[in-house]
Formats: sequence, C-alpha cells, structure tokens
Amino acid sequence: MIHHQGNQLIAPVVLLVAFTLSLACSAKRPSALPGVGGTPPSAAEPSSATASLNSALRDSKVKLVFLSFCNGAMKGDEDRKREFTGFLKDPSVGSAVQAICVDPDDPREEALVKQLGVDPKIPYPVTIAIAPPGKIMSSFRNYPTPQDIRNLLSACSSGGCGPSG
Repeated sequence: MIHHQGNQLIAPVVLLVAFTLSLACSAKRPSALPGVGGTPPSAAEPSSATASLNSALRDSKVKLVFLSFCNGAMKGDEDRKREFTGFLKDPSVGSAVQAICVDPDDPREEALVKQLGVDPKIPYPVTIAIAPPGKIMSSFRNYPTPQDIRNLLSACSSGGCGPSG
C-alpha cells in the first residue's frame, strides 16, 4: 500500500468521485483538478468519472471516495475485487463510501488520469482513496481490503479526513 498524506485536491462545485485506479504513484501531484475553481477542463465537458467524483465530494454523507483505475487489459486480483465491491454494499458502510471506476485508456478521462499521476500503461488496477473536500488519503495497488476501508473510515471519524471529519 502506498500512502499519500497532506496532498490536497480542491473540490469543485462540479467535479470529482471515483473508484479503483490503475495508478503509478508519482511524487508530483498537482494541487487542483482541471475544471475546479473556474479553470476550464480540457474537454468540452467533464468526464463522467470527474462529474461523479465532484458529486460525491459534495455529498455530506460521503466520507470516502475510491477511484479505481482499471480496464479489461489489467490483471488484478479478482477475489480481492469481489471482496472490495461486496464490502461496499455492506450496511455497516452505508452511504459513507462511494466507488468510481475509471478507464485510464478512455480519452475523456485523460485530464483526471494526468491530474492524479496515473500511468495508463500500468498492467494492474490501482485504487485511490479521496476524502472530502479532495484530500488523498491513500492509494492501493489493486483494491483495498475491508480492513483498509475500516481503517480509513476510522481515521475520518477521528477528524482525519476533511473539515468535518
């Protein structure tokens, strides 16, 4: 597991929520996403993943958003993926966690992929955990385990995620 702390993304009024990411974690991370804070996105309209992310980050019930970068060409642990997606349906998680799948090869997702430093050629899925208002909490090669999710939710409950904890 690769941890990123202290990196802030500025959550726009209309822009970000995602799921499991195929990410080659780079040290360089931009501070704002395209289309946030009045900067026009590179495409005519935000990608569906970007729009979903923005919506989730504005939802007061959401404590964590998982952006998963994956596609059919990537070789991930299918059991871990089933465990991850199954746990997200658990009533104990409720609406506190959202997941968004991003295809790093989709040209509409290019700005989001670049902004988060994802290598679209990486052969495995990567998931990035983001807390409102856009703080990167952690990233995972493959998918997080239920215990990873519980640990992140616990950190949020103790005030470690966003302005409202």
